[in-house]
Amino acid sequence: MRRNKLSQILKTQNIVAILFCLFTFGYSAYSAEMKMGYIDSNRLLNEYKGKDELKVKLQKQLEKWEKEAMTKKEKIQGLIKEFESQGAMLSDDAKARKQKDIEQKQMEYETFVQKIWGAEGDAKKINEEVMKPVVDKVNVILQRIGKERDYTIIFDVASTGVVYAKEGMDLTNEVVDEINKEFAPISGTKADTGRTYFCVMKFKENSEASKYGDSKTMVKYIKGGLNGSKDAKYKSVDDKIFSDAITQMNLGTKKEEDLTPDEVAKVGETARANIVIIGEVERVGESLTLKCKVVNVSDSQILADVLETSRTSQQTDLNNMVNKIITKILEKLKK
Repeated sequence: MRRNKLSQILKTQNIVAILFCLFTFGYSAYSAEMKMGYIDSNRLLNEYKGKDELKVKLQKQLEKWEKEAMTKKEKIQGLIKEFESQGAMLSDDAKARKQKDIEQKQMEYETFVQKIWGAEGDAKKINEEVMKPVVDKVNVILQRIGKERDYTIIFDVASTGVVYAKEGMDLTNEVVDEINKEFAPISGTKADTGRTYFCVMKFKENSEASKYGDSKTMVKYIKGGLNGSKDAKYKSVDDKIFSDAITQMNLGTKKEEDLTPDEVAKVGETARANIVIIGEVERVGESLTLKCKVVNVSDSQILADVLETSRTSQQTDLNNMVNKIITKILEKLKK
């Protein structure tokens, strides 16, 4: 059986079309100045930080197919071995039946291999399915670059016979940076690139926690914990700025603690924060459970989702619980 290596399958996916016709000129092409740029899709894929996850997804299905193919092949080999050992004792009719059975199994095996690893087989289809989100992201980035910088065409040197390219035309680094933004550490604000600014929204609370004002207490603890962490780059947004951002949302009857991640991100953007922390606190007797999520302002994605429980509401136990929460959050943000 011909085995297609994962790297070969990845390369079959042409990340972008050879030429991107980004817009049509309203005047004669002869009078227009042609501006071209290019990317190297092989290098782009190599430097994409999500490539290992893609490989895992592909490998799982490939291994399943390879196992199935191996089982079929071993069955054929078993039939051949049985035929060879029993051949002298079989009648002509029995031999013909066994030979036909072997031929049938061999045909089924070859059909299966072609179905999976053929030119338009399932391996190619699943590769395209897994790669589609990345392809779409790259295309969006290229469309934006092309339109903003007035490129006539952008092409892929990995799929063309390019022998010379003028320095300064290579857009690969920029596309790699853009597509890897979701894997990058959270950046600071424009005013202070060395800091990561954060807001802490009011936590949801059950009736018992509300009775004791646990949400307000936990918000205070989380803010203090992050501001005072050993990683000094985290700084809370000024309370007045955060309050004004909430006011601008015009929530009406909706409570602050019930905002969706998208709405939370909008509040964070208005407050010029990088991340916003939301959560829930539940009290049952003396026990408190705190759950925190960290929302990335740039894309509304959840960067961390952590939970801890304190057996009592004593100051020491609450401090320990919050410290564990802060530690978990920082660990996840560093990944």
